[in-house]
Amino acid sequence: MTELRNTNPTMDVVEALCLAAAESSGQGVGVLVINYNTARQTLRCLESIQQSTLLPDWVLVLDNASAAADYHHLLEGARAPQVGSLRIYRSERNLGFAEGSNVLIDLLLKQATCNYIMLLNNDAVAQKDMLALLRDALQAAGEGAGLAGGRMHNLANPAEVDTLGIALYASLMPADRKTLDDLYVGPTGGCCMFNRALVEQLKAVSGYCFDPRFFCYCEDTDLVMRAVLMGYRPVYLDQLLALHEGQASSGGATTLSLPTMGCAMPCGCTSSWHLPISGGGMGCFGCWHTS
Repeated sequence: MTELRNTNPTMDVVEALCLAAAESSGQGVGVLVINYNTARQTLRCLESIQQSTLLPDWVLVLDNASAAADYHHLLEGARAPQVGSLRIYRSERNLGFAEGSNVLIDLLLKQATCNYIMLLNNDAVAQKDMLALLRDALQAAGEGAGLAGGRMHNLANPAEVDTLGIALYASLMPADRKTLDDLYVGPTGGCCMFNRALVEQLKAVSGYCFDPRFFCYCEDTDLVMRAVLMGYRPVYLDQLLALHEGQASSGGATTLSLPTMGCAMPCGCTSSWHLPISGGGMGCFGCWHTS
């Protein structure tokens, strides 16, 4: 086993399993999945990814300090991919979705030919065209899009919308977008694809992709807002990408929290997000004022 040390010296992540096919797909796509005491769902998710019309070159899974029985179930149930590689990592500390995703993103960035990074909730079942649709949408939109998402429906009732991405309301509280009538802010972290340029710019500006202080809620909203303020315009694809069980790892918790940074912008807006934007200056997400 190979021990990996993140930039945070207190965080040790171990590579526990590597299963590799004889060749890669050459598509430049990596998929990231996080497991926490839900090995059954994770294995189901991994199986659905291997049914894709566009197969990924890399699939990385982080076990987030699951109980021993669940962790061993994950290792024993993993199957070698048709092409590319599957790597399972283990953290002895629950890093949450935000920091756990950052660890996997950093590992994937070591692959020089990785141009697209897919995040998928472990309790989701990917549709066969998910990866191809998102990759093609980002290619068509150009690097200015940065990230893309689409429809997730309820696994138990596939006709029912689970989320159409992130919506932001007048209270500045984010929520799952349930109707096309609501403004699309960006994709949910449970089913989204980034291009490499966005990831590298987020890290250059903020030092990370997801702010680890969020742990497992609102981290995707924060990332999307920072991306938009840097000049990116997320793509929404109105096609079904995945079916989602929902809250399998979190146990049904729904508590949300937002950062409070205070307003230093001349617009006087009460928005908490004032961040660097493309071309210099600062942007206010609440009213789109820039200075």
